[in-house]
Amino acid sequence: MNIYYIYHSGFAVEGKNHILIFDYYRIPKEKTEEKEYFFNKYIRQEEKKVYVFSSHSHADHFNPEIFSWKKENPKIRYILSEDIQNVSFGEKIIWVREGDQIEIEDMKIFVYGSTDAGVSFLVSVEETLLFHAGDFHLWHWEDDTPEEENSMRKEYFRILERIKRDRHPMIDYAFLPVDPRLGKYTTEGLEAFVKEIDSLHVIPMHFWENYFVMEEAKSILEEYGIQLIPVKQAMEMIHGIFYMLKKEERGYYIDLVDSYGKKVSKEEIEMDPIYSYIPMEQEDVFFAGWDKKYERIFLENQEELLDFLKGQNDFVREDFQKITWKEGRYSPLLCIREKNLEEGLYESQIELSEIDEDIHIITEDIAANGNFYLLQNRRTGFYELKDFVTELRFQEVEKLMTLAHKHFPDMDFRYRDYKRIETETLLLKPQILIEKIVSDNSLYLRIGAEVSNMDYKFLKDNAFEEVITLNSREKRIQFSKIDTSPVTGLVEEVLKILVKIQRELGIRQAYYLDEDYFFILPEQVAREFITKHLLQFANRYPIAGSDKLKKYNIKAVKPRITGNFHYSIDFLEGEAEIDIEGEKFSIQEVLSSYQKDSYIVLSDGTNALINKKYIEKLERIFKEGEENKVKISFFDLPIIDDIIEEK
Repeated sequence: MNIYYIYHSGFAVEGKNHILIFDYYRIPKEKTEEKEYFFNKYIRQEEKKVYVFSSHSHADHFNPEIFSWKKENPKIRYILSEDIQNVSFGEKIIWVREGDQIEIEDMKIFVYGSTDAGVSFLVSVEETLLFHAGDFHLWHWEDDTPEEENSMRKEYFRILERIKRDRHPMIDYAFLPVDPRLGKYTTEGLEAFVKEIDSLHVIPMHFWENYFVMEEAKSILEEYGIQLIPVKQAMEMIHGIFYMLKKEERGYYIDLVDSYGKKVSKEEIEMDPIYSYIPMEQEDVFFAGWDKKYERIFLENQEELLDFLKGQNDFVREDFQKITWKEGRYSPLLCIREKNLEEGLYESQIELSEIDEDIHIITEDIAANGNFYLLQNRRTGFYELKDFVTELRFQEVEKLMTLAHKHFPDMDFRYRDYKRIETETLLLKPQILIEKIVSDNSLYLRIGAEVSNMDYKFLKDNAFEEVITLNSREKRIQFSKIDTSPVTGLVEEVLKILVKIQRELGIRQAYYLDEDYFFILPEQVAREFITKHLLQFANRYPIAGSDKLKKYNIKAVKPRITGNFHYSIDFLEGEAEIDIEGEKFSIQEVLSSYQKDSYIVLSDGTNALINKKYIEKLERIFKEGEENKVKISFFDLPIIDDIIEEK
C-alpha cells in the first residue's frame, strides 16, 4: 500500500485497485504543486475505485469541499459518520454509525466508536487491514478531574475491547492521534492502543504541524517492536514505493524502495505504475536482487521515464527529500580545466551557467545534481551534450569549443579567467601541402588552411561558419566568423594551371581532385607543375613538405649572393656569384638556365628550384657589364636585402 499524508489527520491510501481518502481537512495554501499532484493521482483517478471517509463532523476531520470532487470524478463514493448533517448526495453516500459492518464489493468496513464525536474505521481491502481512529483517543488532559479521567479511560477501553473481541488479524496500518495539546499525555493513547491491539505499522496524526511528536512516538513503538511510519511535512508520500535517485560512476539511476529504504519486491514493482516505463529490453541494467532484467534503472536518455517521474511526488533523494524540478531555463556551460599539466592533459565538463555545482547530463534537456533543470539548449546537430565531456590535449581545446558552439549555439564557455569577445571575420590563408610521392611517382598534394590548431579538413568537414580561438596574450576566448574564399580561390588557380599543362602535354587526364581539395598528379604533370609553377605560390602561401620532392631530384633552394663591387656615377659595378647548395654559379648562368628549364641542375643531378619572383628581381637589378661584370643601379639598392631573403 502507498500512503500519502495530506494534513493533520488526512491521508490517502492507494492499493492496486482502490484509493481510500480519510478525514480530509485542508491542503496548506503554499502546496500548490502538491495539490495538483494530489488531485491527479487520487481524485481524477479513473482506473481505481475511490472512496472518501469522514469519521465525524469536526472541521478538522470533515470539509464539505470533498463533495466538489464529484465534478472531477463522478464515480467517487463517500462513507461518512451519520453525525455529519445537512448533506444530501443520494446513493453515493453511505452513512455509518458505531457497530456497522459494511461490505462494498471486495472491501469490508468495520465501524467502531469514538471517545469524542463520530466513529473510527477498520477497513479490510486488498488483503490489508487499516485502522483510522478519527478522534478515537485517550483524551487525558493535564487539568482533568479524576472523574473526567476515569470516564475517558472507561470509554476508551470499552471500544478497544470491542475491537479485540472481533478477533481481527494484525492491523497492518494504524493511524492514531498524538495531540501535543495533551502535554505529557500526548502519546498515552497511542501506547494503550498498541499494547492491546496487534499492529505492524503506526502512523501518528492529529498533530497539525508539530512534527516533534514523531520522536516520542518512535521511542514508545520501539519498545513494542512496532514500526513507525514518520510524517515530516504535509502533502507527501510517507509509505509505499519510492523512486529513490542514486548515483554511481556510470550516472544517475533509481531504486524502488519502501519508506525504510529497503528494496521492494518484484511483485510490488510489477503492480506499480512505473513498471510500464522500465525499458525491459536492456536486461543488464535494471534492479539488482531478483533476476537480471531487474537491475538498477539508469535514467540517461530515458525521456518517457523522466516525464513520468516529473509528475511523481514520491521521486526522492536518498534522504527521502522530494526531488525538485527547476522550471527556469538554464544554459549549458562548457568548462575546460587543466587536469595534469605535466602530461599536458585537460578535461572538459558541462556545468550550468547559473548553478555553481557539479551536474550530470541525463538527457539533452535535463541535468541533475540532486535537482533537475530544464536547459536552454538549442541543438543543431547530431552531437549530444555528453559528447563534450572528455579528456583532451591543449591542441584539441579550440576544436572542442568550436564544435560545441556549432551544435549548441546557446552554450557558453569557461577557460581559466579568459573573457569572451567577438572579433572581426578571419580571412583564411591557404597552404599547399606536399604529402608524398608514391611508387609510380605520382604526386599527392593537398590544399588547405589552418586557424590556430584547426586544419582545413576539420573546418570543411564540419561546415563551420564561426570558430573559437584562445588568445593567451590577452586572455580572451575569441569568437570569429571565417571566410574560406581564399582557399577555393587557390584551388581554382591550381586547376587552371593543371588544365593548361594537360593541354600543353596533350594528355587526357592530368589530375585527380576530391572534395577535400586533395590532388593526385601523374609524374609528367607533377614535374611540369613543380618546376614551372609551384614556387610562384611561395610568396603568397606556405608550402609544406617540399623536402619530399627529392624523389624527383627536385629541391627548392634558397640562393645566396656573394661578390665585390665598386662605385660608379649612378651604379655599382663588380663581380657577383650565386651560391646554390654550396655550388657557385654566375648570375647570367642562373638566369639562362632558368629561362630554359625553370630550374638549375646541380652537380649531383638535383634540379634546384628557385622562386620565380626571385629570378625576376635578379633580372631587374643586375645588368650585364663589360667583361662579364654586373651592374646594380643605385635606385635598386633598397631591394637588395629582399632578394637575399627570397627563396
